[in-house]
Amino acid sequence: MTDAPSTLSRRSLLASGVTGCALLAGCAGAGSSDCSFGFELAMTPATDEEFLEETLTDPSRDRPDAWREIVSAAVERDESRYTTVHAAPVRDGDRVEYEGGYYRIARGTADRVEVEAHVLSAEYDRERDPPSGATVVPFEDLPEPDRVALRSLLPNDERRLAEAEAFTISGRPVVYPDASESESVLLSGGSTWVRYDDGAVEVRVEGTERVERVTYRYTAEELADDREAYLAHVREAFVVDLGEVPESEREVFSRAIDAGEDGIQLCEPEGAERAVVDRLESIPESETPHYHTWFLDYEGEVYRTELVEFAV
Repeated sequence: MTDAPSTLSRRSLLASGVTGCALLAGCAGAGSSDCSFGFELAMTPATDEEFLEETLTDPSRDRPDAWREIVSAAVERDESRYTTVHAAPVRDGDRVEYEGGYYRIARGTADRVEVEAHVLSAEYDRERDPPSGATVVPFEDLPEPDRVALRSLLPNDERRLAEAEAFTISGRPVVYPDASESESVLLSGGSTWVRYDDGAVEVRVEGTERVERVTYRYTAEELADDREAYLAHVREAFVVDLGEVPESEREVFSRAIDAGEDGIQLCEPEGAERAVVDRLESIPESETPHYHTWFLDYEGEVYRTELVEFAV
């Protein structure tokens, strides 16, 4: 699946809280009283890759192994279960590709219970070595419950120390299996250095807390058995026909189309611009693959349409 740089930059904009005006040609400067809030509207002809990108969920970035295990079991064995005290890596309604087929994942709750968790923190700095007298243990020498706990503590990217400069993970609850705490090396002291991948991570025990442990039940519904069938499915499900559009709003859509990936700014929108925003935001969630992202059929052409709100 290919990336769409313009999509990523706009989403990064939302996530970081940076004003959209700073990125847009013709917008009053960031912080200008002429453009204190508004929207960026971008419309580009939709491609097959964008239909896939916008409607499919990629493997979880921090727990790809758990993601694959959940999906494979749901597809191949009709059901999978996953127990965690953190957010689950697969959400209800996620659409996924697996072994050439396309599926919608349904998630329900099979069990929910309050348990005691140990709160662990981890710190790594490539330039920092364990101090003299510190407890240093190779990862492969840890008991299995500690290895599982460390994998849970460190997101996937942070496990590859050879590629990391430094990171800190603070106060993450980890639940040990029953009767395994007595085997633990990590829980036996306040600080333990774990050496692996040519580096050393300091793991600290911060205490305990009560947390909710949830067991999720997953099932998979087949949507299509190949790529072309899936593309036909999502076009049917997500392409929205705008129908009759007043001339004043057509002018706004035309400007957005002419601007291509750069998009246009609707600064403090009123009149036709406000009507366009309201029209887009009124599209049902069931026809919205991502927040403020749609596939619009406008004058016989399907456009990938994104509306990004900004404020100074």
